[in-house]
Parts: sequence; C-alpha cells; structure tokens
Amino acid sequence: MAVSGDLKDMPLTTLISVNCNEYNQSRLHLWRGEQEAVVFFDEGQIAHMTLGDQQGEEVIYELLTWEEGRFELEMDVPPPARTVNTPWSNLVLDGMRLVDEDAAGWEVEWGNVEAEEAKQTRDGTAERMARDLKRIADVEGVLICSQRGQVLGQNTSGDPVKEAALTAFVGYQAEALGVFLNAGRLKQVVLAGEKWRAMVVAHEQNYVGLSLAQRTSDSVAQAIQTMLRRYRQAMS
Repeated sequence: MAVSGDLKDMPLTTLISVNCNEYNQSRLHLWRGEQEAVVFFDEGQIAHMTLGDQQGEEVIYELLTWEEGRFELEMDVPPPARTVNTPWSNLVLDGMRLVDEDAAGWEVEWGNVEAEEAKQTRDGTAERMARDLKRIADVEGVLICSQRGQVLGQNTSGDPVKEAALTAFVGYQAEALGVFLNAGRLKQVVLAGEKWRAMVVAHEQNYVGLSLAQRTSDSVAQAIQTMLRRYRQAMS
C-alpha cells in the first residue's frame, strides 16, 4: 500500500524524521513540476536518494528547498543501492543550514568554528564541563556539541551522536527564530514532553544539551548558567 499527500501539508523533514525514527524500510517518491526524486529508507537511516541524474547525499540540499510538490510513500521496498552514509539527522541539519545561509546570503567562517572544535576536543574542556554540569541537581545527562553536531563532550546514558545532532538542530532553529524575531542571540530553550524535559543552551560557538528531571526546581537554569559563565571566565 502507498500513502500519498502534499508537501505543503507534510514537509520533507517530517517525512524523513518519521521514517527514520520508526525504522521503516520504504520508498518515498517526490514530484515538483517536472522534477522527480526518490528517497529510500532502511534501518533507521536514509539509504539512497536520486534526483534526475543525481544520486547520493548531495540530493538532500535540493530537496530541502521543495516547499511545494507531491509525495507517495510505499512501505517494505528495499533500497536498490546505498549511496548515503551520513546519519539522517546530521544530513538534514547541514542541509537546512546551507539552505538558510543561501537564502539569507550568510557567510559562515567555518575555519574559526573548526579551530574551536579542535581546541575543545584537544584540551578536554568540554568533557570536564559535561562532568561538572552533570553534578547539578536534576541534571540527568549532558551533551556538548558544535554548531554542526560534532560531539565535543558528554556525560549521558543515551546515544551521543544522535543527541548531538538533535541538540545542534534545536539550537540552530532557535537561533534562526531569534534572528527572525529580532530577539538577539539564543540564551536557552526548554523542551518538555509528557515524560521528559530537556534544555539547550548556547555556549560560545557551541551548544549544550541537558536532559532534566521531569520536575525541576527553578534554580536549575540559574545553576547551569552560572557554571557556564565560570567556564567562560576561566578560558578568557
């Protein structure tokens, strides 16, 4: 059976997230005007993508610009090849960043970002920071990552790579919203579900993702900001 719909009602990012998180083996057919693309999912990841004569990871950068079009999703269809090896969340995150940068005409000085990543990894600062933050009451897990989702430090029982991708994704989207609202740079954002609670905090050029107890005291956010401020002062 196939499910069809419109990208206006269900954007590509949602379709990707659902299929990967549910570990579907499926084929997603996409049409926009005369353009036709196919995305195959397998084992919780994007396995293969084609767009005309193109195939592989580069296809995602074009597809993420499709705000209109039709789709058809067919289950239990194995991929004919494997041309995508990057985790789906990293792929979508990088793709959305490039799309936004192209639209806004931004120039990102990746050289400075890469130098900061290397320094953080080399001297172990991020690992120590993650350990110290974990000691704060009601903080159950800590993940520190770069803007591109690279794990710099962690003290978590979850999958660090997946958590880093999610932290960077949330942080970037919050930053973009702040620019749109002319509200200044991101300080922190809190996410809450029925049985979970999390926080993403900006720190220098990186993001800190924290898993929190479902019921947290009002002083937790203040304690987190105080700890990060001490690290900034120590490194300045």
